[in-house]
Amino acid sequence: MRTIFFKRIFLNPRATGALFPSSKYLARNMANCIDKNTSGYVLELGPGTGVITKAILKSGVAAEQLICIELASDFAGDIQKQFPAVTVIQGDATRLSILVQDKQPIRAIISSLPLRSISKENREIIFSEIQKVLMPGGQFIQFTYSMKKDDDYYPENFKLTNSFIVWRNIPPARVTVFQVNPG
Repeated sequence: MRTIFFKRIFLNPRATGALFPSSKYLARNMANCIDKNTSGYVLELGPGTGVITKAILKSGVAAEQLICIELASDFAGDIQKQFPAVTVIQGDATRLSILVQDKQPIRAIISSLPLRSISKENREIIFSEIQKVLMPGGQFIQFTYSMKKDDDYYPENFKLTNSFIVWRNIPPARVTVFQVNPG
């Protein structure tokens, strides 16, 4: 799996958005942010090598309740092999509402998308798509390598509920958790 990761970095570093795979510590911290008292699907955007997928499942989310959206076909295929009971969809997050139209309600979205390296136009489309598919009051959990706590970067109706740094990751990463209300 690491071979695929480093090949993807070499071929398209902006799309991968990282120089190293996420650590199990980052993955565990993100997965532990999921509200366990709410029912519905959990959606993972950009599962990459599957380290966060594995942590989500270990946190108690049933494989049948997890949907992974991955743009890169090689990553998507590998995720499906690693986690055969998980729904894996090879597709673009800018088309999220079409990709998951039959998978409702979605209670939480965990994202590893490199939101700071994609165009503002695509980022705004993705935020709009998140608001379309996420149940009212649902969670959006994102990590970034920016150490700034800049919740104003996100849409107005993304209410910040938690933000912290995971130091045991290369490089360290900030996890930000939002409650999303209809826009």
